[in-house]
Amino acid sequence: MAMVVAPEEQHLLLTDEPWETYTRLLRTFSERRHLRISYDRGTLEIVTLSPERELLKHLVSRLIVAATEELGLPIAGCGSLTLRRRKRRRGLEPDEAFWIQNESKVRNLPAYRPQRDIPPDLVVEMDVSHASLDRLPIYAVLGVPEIWRVVQGAVRFLVRTGTDARDHDAGYSPVEESRALPGVTTARVNELLARRGLVEQNALVREFREGLRRSIAN
Repeated sequence: MAMVVAPEEQHLLLTDEPWETYTRLLRTFSERRHLRISYDRGTLEIVTLSPERELLKHLVSRLIVAATEELGLPIAGCGSLTLRRRKRRRGLEPDEAFWIQNESKVRNLPAYRPQRDIPPDLVVEMDVSHASLDRLPIYAVLGVPEIWRVVQGAVRFLVRTGTDARDHDAGYSPVEESRALPGVTTARVNELLARRGLVEQNALVREFREGLRRSIAN
């Protein structure tokens, strides 16, 4: 067992833990959304969430929703959704999850079952305090097509290599323009994120919308 402590966030890393321990913790802490629990073939990580993470996550999520509105795209957001594959012995919870291209496939689901239903098209992964567990291979196994990974206040867009969700050897490559949200670039998003704390959120979102509208018009 190892404990990694960062300002306002704590990471508890356990090794050689069975799948049943992971699922039991998910049930135990199902109502405590200030925790994120990840599992990778015996390695279990529990992370407490800081106010910094939550504030930044909220702004990034607002930009994603605004982009779908300006681009005329459907969206279904479900916050921090538990994604897992028992047979692959992997599972995690993104900070935010969205269906965009596949929104219609989950619109009327009575309950989401990660073993059966399609994964989100886009997730937000906040790496405020540098988690000990490498979560990208878990996302690849789960078949998530795109990740917006935020490190030290800046975002990187990562897209899954290959088109077959069953390709468990897939990885992620950085891109400058989002595939889920065509026309949205890391340069533009990071320009806005760099000014958070100096400009209030509504003003940043309005500026983002206006920039997208100009791009669409041109």
